[in-house]
Amino acid sequence: AQLDGFASQQPIPGRRCEAGRFKSVADPRGLDVSGRAVVDGVAADVHVFDPAGEGRRSEKRDFKMELDDAARQRLGIDLGGLVEGALALSVSQPDPNQLRSRIEADLATARLTLAPLGWSKGPGVPAKASFDLWDDERGVHIDNLVLDSEGLALRGNLLLDKDRALVSADFGRFALRKGDVAKVKVTRGADKAYTIVFESSDFDVRGLLQYSRKPPQAAGDGGGKAPPDLVLKIRSARARGFNDVALSDVSIDGRWRAGAFETLELRARTGPKIPLSVAIRPEGDHRRFTVVAEDAGQALSFLDLFDRIEGGKLTLSARLGGPGVSEGTLRLVDFHLLEEPKSGRGTAAEAGADGTRRIRIRKAEIDRSTNFDRAQVR
Repeated sequence: AQLDGFASQQPIPGRRCEAGRFKSVADPRGLDVSGRAVVDGVAADVHVFDPAGEGRRSEKRDFKMELDDAARQRLGIDLGGLVEGALALSVSQPDPNQLRSRIEADLATARLTLAPLGWSKGPGVPAKASFDLWDDERGVHIDNLVLDSEGLALRGNLLLDKDRALVSADFGRFALRKGDVAKVKVTRGADKAYTIVFESSDFDVRGLLQYSRKPPQAAGDGGGKAPPDLVLKIRSARARGFNDVALSDVSIDGRWRAGAFETLELRARTGPKIPLSVAIRPEGDHRRFTVVAEDAGQALSFLDLFDRIEGGKLTLSARLGGPGVSEGTLRLVDFHLLEEPKSGRGTAAEAGADGTRRIRIRKAEIDRSTNFDRAQVR
């Protein structure tokens, strides 16, 4: 049978279906209805199968649609700037008496941006997501989430409150680049601060480092909302940075409040027995920022701040005032400065085994409150 111009709250409970054009087939197995309609204001392919007798396990309540930015806005779907462009969405609702749905999305034609993680992909790069969606008195549950794209692999569950704010997240697999092996748990406390527990055997942190260097207005969510307070508990056997440099035995504990670190304790190694430590601690009416790197060259290369130093010990002690304001002293001693065309020659250069030319400098002191071009080399 052919049915045109159909309009109803059915066949998918809780959703308005109109302008439907369906074909129905009834046989001893049950009633099969398929066609195209406008569901919640968006054109969709609809497939409903109502089995005869007690064979309810084969029942179907499915629809597929393509949602561009305008369609998502009409449906009230706010993805917080994560997705730009069209995505193909498939929703299955096996039991008409429950609001639990299975959702699958093809994000290949969309731009996907996970800004705080320093990861993004453009249109044309394959990406797929799937999850179970349901709600109860606790909030909205996103279970069995699977998200895969170029280097990105997420597996886990999330819970949102009635205002769609994150309550908790548990990712048994968390990867941003090929080779990442990590898991993450996020919980929201009574004070609304999020505790993030991150454990990894190997993780590429270059995207995170690049994002952390953006000014607050560029790194924010763009919605004018203040960033949440964070409690960080991070452990990683190996963290890969820039210039093929990796840190080992990384341990980070910190508190991020009002857009800045209130406290921070970082311990790591730049070699088998070469320690690196970073700390931010309260000191009177300000905070004290300290760094001790027994291999300055490796630490600076890891951060991609300067990759022309070999060896050396770096110490930094600075007083942190308001946002972007600091004053202190940085000392760098007993290191090699690898020759650059713009650096000139302060002393006779030595040829390195890899073909580079090195300049030995006994000591360099840089006052953090001055410009680096005023540094004195002895």
